[in-house]
Amino acid sequence: MKILLDECMPLPIVARLADLGQHAFAHAARCGLAGVSNGDVYDHAVAEFDLFVTNDRHFRNPNRFPISGGLGIVFVRIAPCVTDLVVPPLRRLLTEVAEQSLAGRRIVLYRDGWQFVE
Repeated sequence: MKILLDECMPLPIVARLADLGQHAFAHAARCGLAGVSNGDVYDHAVAEFDLFVTNDRHFRNPNRFPISGGLGIVFVRIAPCVTDLVVPPLRRLLTEVAEQSLAGRRIVLYRDGWQFVE
């Protein structure tokens, strides 16, 4: 599974989850997407990735950013949004939920778990 982390997500998350060999992580800041519009980031994610991880509330709007092309979107609702707090629940989500269950879904990630939303 190819996973894109939005530029608002801590960059060290990529290194901390690198041991999940079945997943390939990329960070927007390292993909030439830093500072570009949310629409452009979304279009790139739809075209190139299976899962997009963000804490940007704008991506929760299904009218602006509909589920498309099988892209799953994970909304991180962990404050503060720091590596040590985000990695454990994100790791659990990626290891406990089948990839096909994440495809084309909106998921809210909390410190103690996650919720699929419509």
